[in-house]
Amino acid sequence: MRLYAAVAILLVLGSAAVASIPTDFAVPMLPAQENSVPVSLRVIDQTSNNPLSGYFVYCRLVRDDKNRARFEGYSDEKGGVSFNADEGIFTTVCTADGSSTPALDYSMPPRELDFSKRQDYDLFLYPVGTVIGTVRSNGSLIDGADVTINCASRPPEWATPNTTSNSFGGFTLLDVPTGNCVISARRGNLVATYPVTVSRGEAQTARIELSEQVLQLESDKAKWSGPAAYAALAIALAVLAAGVWYLVRQRNKAQLQAVPTRASGKPRLVKASLAAKPASRELSADARMRTVMQTLDERERQVVAHLLQQGGACRESAVRKALLIPKASFFRLIIRLKSRAIVDVEKFENRAMLKLTDWFLSGKENGQE
Repeated sequence: MRLYAAVAILLVLGSAAVASIPTDFAVPMLPAQENSVPVSLRVIDQTSNNPLSGYFVYCRLVRDDKNRARFEGYSDEKGGVSFNADEGIFTTVCTADGSSTPALDYSMPPRELDFSKRQDYDLFLYPVGTVIGTVRSNGSLIDGADVTINCASRPPEWATPNTTSNSFGGFTLLDVPTGNCVISARRGNLVATYPVTVSRGEAQTARIELSEQVLQLESDKAKWSGPAAYAALAIALAVLAAGVWYLVRQRNKAQLQAVPTRASGKPRLVKASLAAKPASRELSADARMRTVMQTLDERERQVVAHLLQQGGACRESAVRKALLIPKASFFRLIIRLKSRAIVDVEKFENRAMLKLTDWFLSGKENGQE
């Protein structure tokens, strides 16, 4: 009877002790050590800016080879974790793993935290996944292959994940940013690439088949890269530019002819039709021309006389400047002369040329024999 009574008393005391444990149990801080300070970190999803609540958080703190620390525990409803750490600057990397996914969910690039100045920090973690695969060639497993993965969403400060295949040709890439990625594998003369889409907390599989043909393409590409490629490109562009210049020059020679003007004394390129009458020979007005010119006003006669002095054709701006006629008045004057079939205006390469008509010079219509 005494034995039964003792057992009953122990059961009652045990039940009371269990009932006294609080239900909102939180992860305790690490025990305080000498020269240590309490640290509070808050882990946040970089993409959504939401706190990571209820995740298993693992943090590595490194100051030098002799000063290393780590913390692991679950985050509270605000994404917070607390522990004790020595004062000073630590390179910190934290990860967060959820229980609903098979692989790691979040990670971050290394960040320096100075616990001597402040003890509370917000850490922004990026969603990540894991890639597990094998490297083969012609059906054989390849060990010692260098495997890297490049992702479009990788932050600039994040190192490119890389590893080496084991003796069974297997490899595992951790902390891979989510999104579209390309795996590259190389072993001696064999290389290959493999596209993969990485999802948060998921373990993607990849089977990479190395091929020597891809390496040949890479070798050809390497031959035409670097300074030699730039030099070859520069030479090709120079040859192309010289060819284009030569063709344009030959075409212009066929279409253009130099006509000297008295105003500048320099040859000026105009259409061949404008050079029909040599500009070096001044034209004299016959009786018929003088009769027509008597029907014009003073400025109109000055324009016609100047064109006769220039051999029958001259640049429009040169005539206007030589006779000091305002621009607006000059254009109205030319319109009047064109309406009376005394001058024509021909434009070539943004240059307007004034030319006395065949009717004024010979009494014949343009094109009439």
